[in-house]
Amino acid sequence: MKHFCGMLDGLAFLPVDRVSDGMDYIKDNTPYGLEDLVDYFDANYVTSTYRRIGQTRQYPGPVTMRVRMISLLFPPEKWNVNLATIDNEYCTNNLFESWIRGFQQLVGYCHPTS
Repeated sequence: MKHFCGMLDGLAFLPVDRVSDGMDYIKDNTPYGLEDLVDYFDANYVTSTYRRIGQTRQYPGPVTMRVRMISLLFPPEKWNVNLATIDNEYCTNNLFESWIRGFQQLVGYCHPTS
């Protein structure tokens, strides 16, 4: 299982245009019981998902379902660190890192509590 979770983390180091290939490999090698985790990760970080927006039924006949693709919550361009790693840059691309660092300096604590 540890090796498998490392494969999920490893997607961040693939070139952006190869992330979906890496996800396909992971799907083909998912250990039993982790399918929901892989589906969640794929739908929110790699491939996206669909939402049903309508359904019609023609009597007699098939049910027609309309779906719409949902945008990724976190597309690979936001979390991928392939180029940063190659260019020997910091491997964080979190836009809020500088804000968090400034806030910590302002309050004088790394993890302020109430």
